[in-house]
Amino acid sequence: MVKRAALLLWLVFGAAAMALAQAPVPTASGTPKFDAASVKIVDINTLAAGGGGGRGGRGGAIGGRGGSTGGPGTSDPGRFSYPAATMLGLLLKAYGAESDQILGAAVRPRVGANFYEVTAAMPPDTTKEQFQKMFQNLLVERFHLVVHHETRNFPGYELVLVNDKAGSKLKEGAFPSDDGRTTLTASSGHISLKDRSLDDLVKALGMALSIVERVQTQNMSLPTPRVVDKTGLNGKYTFSLDFTPPGFLPGPDSPPTDLPDLFAALRDKLGLRLNKTANVPVDVIVVDSVDTVPVEN
Repeated sequence: MVKRAALLLWLVFGAAAMALAQAPVPTASGTPKFDAASVKIVDINTLAAGGGGGRGGRGGAIGGRGGSTGGPGTSDPGRFSYPAATMLGLLLKAYGAESDQILGAAVRPRVGANFYEVTAAMPPDTTKEQFQKMFQNLLVERFHLVVHHETRNFPGYELVLVNDKAGSKLKEGAFPSDDGRTTLTASSGHISLKDRSLDDLVKALGMALSIVERVQTQNMSLPTPRVVDKTGLNGKYTFSLDFTPPGFLPGPDSPPTDLPDLFAALRDKLGLRLNKTANVPVDVIVVDSVDTVPVEN
């Protein structure tokens, strides 16, 4: 059961590793707007009759029913749709945050809370950062959202060099056959970085470590652990890292594996180590006030 849960979580979270880890944007004031946007309350009876998706990260039980589609980084970058989101789900999307970074009783999931349908149009070349700022501004305009930011310490990991004098085993630059594009993947027991910074590795490691903690505790709603880069490495690197999937426990019918776990693979192949810490500073968004009924379109 533990092995099955771990592998299922990898399928859900692996492909979305980078999409779920954007840093919060400081403020919504003075930010650009969508070319067009619609916000309305969704009839809960219609939702119940239509079913709805399961827990799909921010688009699941925390964020709403089903999930969002379109926007930057998708096959439909000029149009965004979220058919049934809670207020918390809208804030998670707007700030690119984890659920424990959004504080305030007004936005926590509760019985009888409204669900909202949001659609928006934007230039196809809009970046994720610009999209988030547009979304924040939309919430200010339609829900009179007022927030403030605080820095709080969260448990997590520090990524450090195994040996400060020897340095890391990372190699800078892209593969000779690189076509000029950069890619990042994080899937079951595999992380590949092509011409990327340590920030991208940190994000992928956070997703991998979330599987460890969720499987160990059997609590699938735990937030992604924070990983902070303490290596002092500023270059761009290309490598491929293979390891035993986090939380994987071979059963009597499972094939043997000689791959190291994530911690050993990092140490032996990249010269890096993850140290647990209770003090990772994280920006949190505190909701001071927000309307439950949006301004009409």
